[in-house]
Amino acid sequence: MDVPFVGFAMPAGLKRYYGRGDLHFITFSCYRRLPLLKTARARDVILKELGKVRDEMGFHLLGYVVMPEHEAIGESEGTQGREVLGAIS
Repeated sequence: MDVPFVGFAMPAGLKRYYGRGDLHFITFSCYRRLPLLKTARARDVILKELGKVRDEMGFHLLGYVVMPEHEAIGESEGTQGREVLGAIS
């Protein structure tokens, strides 16, 4: 299932730094904190897609945690010069 990326503007006054080789921590919650990731099938889909994005964008996956209502990812910057978060979303 393809889900279109819906871009959200960053709040005013915040700066995004990218391209310095830093490590990044990404976390997201399911809609209304519903436990949409509680099944093995749902977790497998998340991990399969994360693996695809990792391979396409050339970043190092340092670790991840998939919980029933949210996920946390630690990763390096990608080699493709684009932000990984937009590709994962």
